[in-house]
Amino acid sequence: MSAAHEDRRRRKRCYLIAPIQSGASRVLMFLTDLGLDVTRATYELTGKIVANELRGHLSDVDFVVAVVSQFLSPSVTFELGMAHALGKPILMLGIGEKVPDLASLLDFRGVEFIRVSSLGQLPEIANDIDRFIRLTATLGSLEDDQRNDSPVRSIQDLEWARERLQTVRLIKGARRGFQFEELVADIFRQAGGEVTFTDHQNVEASQREADLVLWLNELAYEVGGPVLVECKIFGGGTGSVVKNLEHTIKKLDRWIGSTSAQLALVVFDHDRPHKPPVLSETPRVLAYAAETLIKLIERGTFVVDVSQRRQRAAFGTRTADGAA
Repeated sequence: MSAAHEDRRRRKRCYLIAPIQSGASRVLMFLTDLGLDVTRATYELTGKIVANELRGHLSDVDFVVAVVSQFLSPSVTFELGMAHALGKPILMLGIGEKVPDLASLLDFRGVEFIRVSSLGQLPEIANDIDRFIRLTATLGSLEDDQRNDSPVRSIQDLEWARERLQTVRLIKGARRGFQFEELVADIFRQAGGEVTFTDHQNVEASQREADLVLWLNELAYEVGGPVLVECKIFGGGTGSVVKNLEHTIKKLDRWIGSTSAQLALVVFDHDRPHKPPVLSETPRVLAYAAETLIKLIERGTFVVDVSQRRQRAAFGTRTADGAA
């Protein structure tokens, strides 16, 4: 663990929601060993939480870690509800294979879900917690912008990405696909994202159907964790591109339910003179032509667009790869 990571964790205060029988002491020790300042509320003999004390604890922390089991107790539900009402980021830690993905079921902003098979696997999620800590560090500035109605900022000039896209289009064979994946990864990195190729040993097996795992803080806040990215190049006429894109979206939508991710993106390129329409998005799978992705990230409106398109997909409103 680097000194920078240790310093960042030491500054972070965490509130732990965990029934005693859930292995609370082991989770508390694990979080403390990561350098976090961990607190819990005091329980009376009846098991009821002292509400005023809870509110005080939650007001003083940066985020919440909640250990959840197959069935939520009333006390855990109450603590989670108060934490969400106070706007605290929540990391839900499911212990065991039977625990449902509550972040997916609740679909709240700022809630991430991580599952481990047993308490002995806690060290394996240290990097995930580190990412979550980095996410919480950005939330203050994000919410300040929302309260102040600040204009959306432009990230930076991505003309290099447009030029590189044209170069990639001249490549023949399988190498074009590999180069396109590298380009998409670099575009997201330029936007401040952390990108991992899914053949990396640290990527969980269930996510390896995609090409990339993306952690972009603002987007992670919206969807509750990392995003899976599938990179595709579609040839043929417009009708063929639309049909193949629809097939890819449906396939990803079926598959993503077996992963811990809440959102997958299809970033695609094509050989048509005009951008083909996207007609079959779902709330869990969105599709972006490469040129649209570049434009949105350059303008700083990518996360807003993702949120809007997920809502349109949920209500059955079609989009033609919608950024203006």
